[in-house]
Amino acid sequence: NTMEPGSGGETYFPHLGFQVHASAGSAVMWKNRLPDGSADPRMHHEAKPVLKGVKYGMNCFVNMKPQRDAGHIVLVQHTEDDEGVEGVGEAKDDEDVGTEETESPALTAAAA
Repeated sequence: NTMEPGSGGETYFPHLGFQVHASAGSAVMWKNRLPDGSADPRMHHEAKPVLKGVKYGMNCFVNMKPQRDAGHIVLVQHTEDDEGVEGVGEAKDDEDVGTEETESPALTAAAA
């Protein structure tokens, strides 16, 4: 969302000496690692206080290397009729995990 000028909520990079004002439909993305893989201290940042209004934000982390084995995650299709049905969308034991053919494109991640 766009913050009105003077309403705060900027993302401030103190080691670089600049800040980014929130603007609807925009994103700020940066690498926080040096070529050798160590942390880049210049990328330390902070959210300035919101003085007026509401600021919405989202974090998305992209890793250089795999962080964990995600092979145990199974996508299970379900329909709106499944809403409130016990076990749908919940973690399941290995022997209970499977997929069902449905007409719904909705997917739920279920950990095996």
